[in-house]
Amino acid sequence: EITLEKPPGRTRILMIGDSQTYGTGVENDETFSAVLEQLDPNLQVINAGVGGYETARELLMLREWVPKLHPDIVLVAYFWNDVFEVRDGRYAKAELRDGKVHFIPPNPASLENPYFDGVLEKHVERMKRYGWLRLESRLYRFLSDRFKVLHYAIRDWMGKGKSDYTFPFQISPEDEKRVWKLTFALLEEMQKLSTDQGARFGLLVVPDQVQVEPDVVVYGVPDVLYRIQEEIRGFGEREGVPVIDPEAQLHEIRAEQGVPLYFRIDRHLNPAGHRALAGLLLESLRKLGWVSD
Repeated sequence: EITLEKPPGRTRILMIGDSQTYGTGVENDETFSAVLEQLDPNLQVINAGVGGYETARELLMLREWVPKLHPDIVLVAYFWNDVFEVRDGRYAKAELRDGKVHFIPPNPASLENPYFDGVLEKHVERMKRYGWLRLESRLYRFLSDRFKVLHYAIRDWMGKGKSDYTFPFQISPEDEKRVWKLTFALLEEMQKLSTDQGARFGLLVVPDQVQVEPDVVVYGVPDVLYRIQEEIRGFGEREGVPVIDPEAQLHEIRAEQGVPLYFRIDRHLNPAGHRALAGLLLESLRKLGWVSD
């Protein structure tokens, strides 16, 4: 149970991120936030990960909770699909004007948000017709997932996945440049907000399954995936923000132990992956001097 008052003698870490941080597919005590706390009882790690959230919505979350929780450390976990979520503005639509971040109301996104116009109605109608099948029938889910993979494979074989910026995760060079500028501005505000409240601020880049387990074939993976580490590290160097990038170490752990670190189908970290990431995260925090040995 989390209270606003910090526990005496413990370092409070506020962990921000999307479904990888939230821990989709694992139990609450199996997330890397929970395991990090288990590895070092002197830490209190607040898991503020929310599935589907991206950098813009996470900034709004920080604005609300950093002044209330007074964390010692704020860590933002970045995953490659944040690029597309920031572009689409599903939960919070923001833009860069005069070098500053401006949110386009309503924020957070509501049913009145233009993004939901028509999309929500279609989704609700599909769920009424077929949602119960997906919830109740494992056979339906199995066949549905396999047909989806086959669809992506055919598109990839035809070369359409690389040329169509709307399928399934593609982005034009112009959009990518714009989104990175906005992302950096959002991260800068996150950093300022955190440090103004007396917290240390850092970034964690969560690698994708195909970067850690190269034997896994995933169709429709965008090229931007392989550039996020470079972009985030560049930001960290310019702004003096520590960036924790465990890709190479997780790859080594996967190769040495021969144990999958991700679920095979949905590409989220499995319990073994969360444990491995937590150990590497603790090691990095100790090297930074943010956490004592």
